[in-house]
Amino acid sequence: MNPKNTDSKEPLEFYEHTTNIDPNFCDHRFTRISVTRIICKRCGLGFFDNPQSPFPVEEMNRLAREQKQENDKLKEKSKEVVEKEE
Repeated sequence: MNPKNTDSKEPLEFYEHTTNIDPNFCDHRFTRISVTRIICKRCGLGFFDNPQSPFPVEEMNRLAREQKQENDKLKEKSKEVVEKEE
């Protein structure tokens, strides 16, 4: 799992690993892989973290789950509306 853009001499903020999911359309599930690195288990989007002000992994995962549940409810409602109209 090597970060992209390793040829650059500038420090990286974000890095990606190739997966089938586009990071722009992923409902991220973050995990901490080291003290300073976070990665999404689904799409491979990763970033470097500041140990002095750590990224709230558990809270972000909880918010992502809640948002996904809300989106699923809205999809079901829109399907019901479309079926009623037909």
